[in-house]
Amino acid sequence: MNLNAQQPSDVSRRRFWTTREVALLERLYPDLATVDVAARLDRALSAVHYKAKALGVKKSQAFLAGPLSGRLDGVRGQATRFQKHKEVAQ
Repeated sequence: MNLNAQQPSDVSRRRFWTTREVALLERLYPDLATVDVAARLDRALSAVHYKAKALGVKKSQAFLAGPLSGRLDGVRGQATRFQKHKEVAQ
């Protein structure tokens, strides 16, 4: 019995990127949330991040300035941020 033989569960599920998928990634990634791009391509979120980085594809300034980017604009999330020290009445 060969203990080093791969079992069916050990087989890599790696899927190579097609030319069509790469083109779609380059077109969609800059302006859509990565989770949406991953869903459209039927790829893992990490795979989309990795491939975009490898291709040098980045989010557009318009996307980064919008609400879907998750970036703080100085107002969003203010109620739940750490507040500066305030005097406590005793």
